[in-house]
Amino acid sequence: MSTSLVRGVIPVVLCALAIGCEEPRSPEFGGSYAIHYTQQTPDTFNSVIATVSDIDAGTEVRKGGSIEVPGFLGLLATPDIPNTFFVALADAPEIIRYEIGESGDLSETGRLSYAGLGANEGNFMLNPNYFAEATRAYMVVPSALKVAIWNPESMTIEGEISLDGLTAPDATLTPRLIDAQVDRGRLVIPTGYSREDFTYEPLGRLAVVDVDNETVAYSERDDCGYFTLSVRDQRDRLYFISHPGQGARFAGDSAGDPGFPPCMVRMESGADGFDPDYYLDMTTLTADGRPTASVVQATDGNAYVTVHPDGPSAFTPKNWVDLRFSADWEVHIFEPGNELETFEKLSGPPATADQIFGGLVELESDRGRLVETPYVSLSTADFAETTIYDVSDPDNWVAGITLPGYVYTVLRFR
Repeated sequence: MSTSLVRGVIPVVLCALAIGCEEPRSPEFGGSYAIHYTQQTPDTFNSVIATVSDIDAGTEVRKGGSIEVPGFLGLLATPDIPNTFFVALADAPEIIRYEIGESGDLSETGRLSYAGLGANEGNFMLNPNYFAEATRAYMVVPSALKVAIWNPESMTIEGEISLDGLTAPDATLTPRLIDAQVDRGRLVIPTGYSREDFTYEPLGRLAVVDVDNETVAYSERDDCGYFTLSVRDQRDRLYFISHPGQGARFAGDSAGDPGFPPCMVRMESGADGFDPDYYLDMTTLTADGRPTASVVQATDGNAYVTVHPDGPSAFTPKNWVDLRFSADWEVHIFEPGNELETFEKLSGPPATADQIFGGLVELESDRGRLVETPYVSLSTADFAETTIYDVSDPDNWVAGITLPGYVYTVLRFR
């Protein structure tokens, strides 16, 4: 990989005078990558956090630089606290702080319980945290429908913000808060609802949290739900996408009653809720209504999406699960907000299963600068191993490190 993925401020050295200016030196960047992947056990699965110096192909996990915990987790970091990352457990309402030493060994240096907020389980979000500063951070607590205000330095709870506007309409539905994003300093929480039979309700809600004055604005729509993934366009508008399995479920007549097609909705940057004028039925991207699945960020405000090569008639209530995890889903690219005009199949990326994960991470460019770069994780059909790809060039995905499990998150911490 020519570049090495975390959000933060990119140091830039500017030369004030063009005449007599020395060639700028590449700044020195410290840092490591923490990668969250899961491995199957006889009964369930474990989560592994591995730390590496880079995500190039062949990079080895640092000796002493990995941990393993039961179940799922959220992986958090802030550039304000160097050599440190945080793990939010899914099986218990706890956050654990880990620090990496000069030798690469990890050590636990703090633990925080937020059970006092009414949480009966941990944080299951893919993007669970928004840090404001080193001593004040915000984390969504799905099981309590609250935002925890906490101090990463002292590992203490400082307050809470209620999300009671996301309460399920009735006892047959469970709110699912899986993704969280940031818009102009505000925490944006898309929410869907699952039924008792594990199908999804076509009900979507959005909570926009102003963390400065601790107020929440809510928005609702009844044509799309169970938001799991999100991307941004060049105008920094947020797009929320239904669960990757919804396309196969819908095509296989297994999406429940009422069912809804795989879909995408939008929030304008700076708005307090959904854009009521935007809705995309993602089966309309192809002329024959083929199922779509994962949508992940690409460069220049574009997005990648996996699409099945066959039309919906190939899917049945008996085979839709198997077809989900078949290794022949194709990768397409499109521009959110201008989908039909820009939708195009890519020939470079390998075919894969429907569910891929990705995002943005800081990679070191050839000029020695950190560049926010899109990556995608592609797993084998049995989830035995995953390769992380630099996907900044749509036609030339560059394979990086391969890990023995199913990769969810790649995060750079300083």
